[in-house]
Amino acid sequence: MNWLGTKEVTTLFAVTLFLGPRLQAAPFEDFKFGTPGRLDVLFQGFYTAPDSNFDKSGNTFTGLPAGDFYKLTTLDLGVRGRIDTNWHVHASARYAAATAQTNLPSLPAFNKANSNFSQIEFGTDLTIPAESILLIPDLTVIVPTVSTDRSSTELAIGEGAFQAIGRLIIRLERRSYRLAGFAGINYFDKGRAMELPYGILGELTSGRWNFGADLRGYSSISNDSDLANEPTANISYFCPFDGCAKPFAAYNPALLQTDIWFRYNSSKSYSFFAAASYDVTGTNVARGWGFGAGLIFHWTPREYPSPSHSHPQMLAPEEQPQFEESIEEFPDQRNFSPTGSRSMTPDVAPNPEVKIKKSLQNELNKTEIQIDSKTKKNTEE
Repeated sequence: MNWLGTKEVTTLFAVTLFLGPRLQAAPFEDFKFGTPGRLDVLFQGFYTAPDSNFDKSGNTFTGLPAGDFYKLTTLDLGVRGRIDTNWHVHASARYAAATAQTNLPSLPAFNKANSNFSQIEFGTDLTIPAESILLIPDLTVIVPTVSTDRSSTELAIGEGAFQAIGRLIIRLERRSYRLAGFAGINYFDKGRAMELPYGILGELTSGRWNFGADLRGYSSISNDSDLANEPTANISYFCPFDGCAKPFAAYNPALLQTDIWFRYNSSKSYSFFAAASYDVTGTNVARGWGFGAGLIFHWTPREYPSPSHSHPQMLAPEEQPQFEESIEEFPDQRNFSPTGSRSMTPDVAPNPEVKIKKSLQNELNKTEIQIDSKTKKNTEE
């Protein structure tokens, strides 16, 4: 059921959600929740401050030189909505601000700062029910609005390269929990190494609260075309201008990260969340921690009936309440409540006046029967 018009689609592609330096800071978005009859609008802030770099050999890491640092803050505005049955689109825009300090033996310490809109993102996904699971092909395109050139003198605030990401998400949904896993391909232009993103995530539901955790990462599956110049870039770019950290534009990087989060669904219109991330292991990329928080607004146009308050027969088949499984974030399970009525027609309370009249009529009937019985007995005698 297509409910987004030209105006809504134009608005949808004007803003986005893709958070964190390389990975999402709102990881529960990878569940790809359904949005029947509504738009999910998200605003979030995210902060990260790597304190070291994973070595090129992998697993081990080396701290940044004394006095060096790199700090990044991002603000993201994103939206997600359905344009047809089980078919969603999402879009986003990011503003990034970074500061760095470098201490070189031959030069005095200096600070750098840079801020700008760093990228916009467009994406789409399709939910395909398959037995007891959901298969969700997902395609995302990231267009940089800043350039990150290893030969420049600019502090990096984004990857600075065009990306095309194709993934397959597998999701299992139940009343009190959900599980998901994904894998795919991330293509970069500018000769950067292609990557294989992967991850598993889970979330528990308790009333209005959701608690989740994941393990996700990526590995390079091709060589950077500029790999021969890596030793030069380490000296002439990463250290002088990014505080010796490698948050972006690293050569053949790999990273494994864990996230934890909670989300509070205060109403059908608002959800609040906070998330924290930690880099577990990796290769040739910045290592550190980060945290963020945000607000999700679930906007339902007035002319569209809300699925959670509509009569079940008014909903499309995929929006009907499901006892075992639902692809929606806020499924309406009231029809399965053990204390509720299963009837499609509301129970009607009896009129008190009618009840009194019936009681009086019963008493009169009893009295009449008794009089008839006595009269009949006297006649027989």
